Amino acid sequence: MFKIILAIIFVITVLNTLQYNSPILKEKIQVAQHNDKSSIGTQIKNARLHRRYSQEDLAREAGTNLYQIDRIENDNITPTIEFIIKIQDILGVEISIEDSKSFAKT
Repeated sequence: MFKIILAIIFVITVLNTLQYNSPILKEKIQVAQHNDKSSIGTQIKNARLHRRYSQEDLAREAGTNLYQIDRIENDNITPTIEFIIKIQDILGVEISIEDSKSFAKT
């Protein structure tokens, strides 16, 4: 009986792992992030945390400093389009700027 329970737990664990690593789920996450109407800084922070990057890790890979990443994530500054593209490449996500609160219409 114990072996059967262990086997069932193992199968459930494998299925959950496959589910979370599936291309379909990744696409859904990407679409959800693309449709996010939150600020650019919030989108970057959420993507960074999802990828388990520290601000320091992201700053190092992006070629900037921790202070700049903090200012972007807290919406104190708006990054350039070039920087947003770099962050998208590093984190493997799409950052929506079309509906973002960071680029308010006047």
